[in-house]
This record gives sequence, C-alpha cells and structure tokens, in this order.
Amino acid sequence: MNQEEEVEGAPPEIISFAETASRVPGVVDIDIGLNWLEGITIKDLSLPAEYALLPHLAIMRSNGGQKNEAAIRVEIIFEKSLAGWVGLEFLSWWVRDLTRSGLQIQLRPIAFPPQVGASIQLGHTLKFYLEIFVTEKSGNPLKVARQLKEYEESLSMSLRIYAETIQSSLINQ
Repeated sequence: MNQEEEVEGAPPEIISFAETASRVPGVVDIDIGLNWLEGITIKDLSLPAEYALLPHLAIMRSNGGQKNEAAIRVEIIFEKSLAGWVGLEFLSWWVRDLTRSGLQIQLRPIAFPPQVGASIQLGHTLKFYLEIFVTEKSGNPLKVARQLKEYEESLSMSLRIYAETIQSSLINQ
C-alpha cells in the first residue's frame, strides 16, 4: 500500500533543497514528500486519491514498485508569468541534464480535470512534481532525505553558473 510520509522537524537536506528550489525564477510554492513505492501494483494505479498522483509510468515500466524503492516528491507551483515560464524551462533543462548523466529523476506535470460539477478548474490546478527515485534498504525516511544533498548542490551550482543568463532572459523578453 502507498505510504506518504511527512517527516516531523524536516531534516536539513529537505529544508536546504526547498530553499534552493525556491530560488528558481517564478516558483511560488514548494512541498516535499516521500512515497514508498514497494508493493504498489499496476492494479493499484486505478485506485482514487493518493494513487492518482503516483508516478504511473515508472511503476508500470517496472511492473510495480521495486523493493526498497521510494520517490522523493517535490511539488512545485510556478507563477503564471514570464518568470514562471523561465523557471520551468530552467528546471526542465536541469532535470534532463541529470537524467542524461544516469540519475533517476523526472519532472512531470500534474493537473486535475477541467471541470468538476459547476466548478471550472482548468487554468488553476497545474503544478509539477520533481521526482527523485531512490532505493533505501533500511526504509528510514531520514536516510532517503539525505540523498537530496547532491541534488541541492547541483541545483545551487547551476543557478549560480547561469545567474546572468537567467536574469537576462527575464529582462530581454
């Protein structure tokens, strides 16, 4: 069964990653959580609620959640502006670059149905999940969280290296 864990008194790696990701242009909200994928079956993906937000393709491609597998989920909401678009493009490049180097990371959009009853949701629910897939034999969420350190360092370095480019793209549009 899917277990989403909230870690009380967030470990420094989570706080640091959230602070760094908040420096990406246009980011207005970040939430970090953890989903244990071990034991999730393809059949489970048709269930409602939290199952609808799991990384379906990753689970289907491996024919279910793998042993000791967890997904660190970083929920990111961007403002509807040039800064949001630039930030999304920058983060998309960063994720693609890490994936090409062999790290198990993805950025995927999340949106809800265009309309529920009389309530129109279209244009109001788009957010992105940055998901980092890790294996942690102990099942300890704090050890999983520690794996964010290398990602935080990479993102921080990329933001520093491309600071002028980012600033220029925000001004010259």
